Amino acid sequence: MPAALAAVLARVAANLVARHFLRDKPDKMRALAFLNSFSLEGCMDNIEQRVKKIVAEQLGVADAEIKNEASFVNDLGADSLDTVELVMALEDEFGMEIPDEEAEKITTVQQAIDYARANVKA
Repeated sequence: MPAALAAVLARVAANLVARHFLRDKPDKMRALAFLNSFSLEGCMDNIEQRVKKIVAEQLGVADAEIKNEASFVNDLGADSLDTVELVMALEDEFGMEIPDEEAEKITTVQQAIDYARANVKA
């Protein structure tokens, strides 16, 4: 089972148990909801970190240079072969297939993050 899915399922199970025991305690339910708001953000931050790590490795750039709005070609110095290899690395990392017509639209770090978030399988 992919780690992200296992984490979500564990969180759901914990919520069900907590809701059962806290159903008559609204203040504690609000606290639980507050804490849960952070857990799913962590999953998304994990995707962002993984994309940025791949970009750094594939393009040989320092982490500090990788901003979400950075263009692979204009800001990070990628050529056409680099972008193909980057797409292949994203496919491998996230267990997804990126069709060529979609790959051509992924020109920035943020677009890669958004695509991974929308299509992640692992």
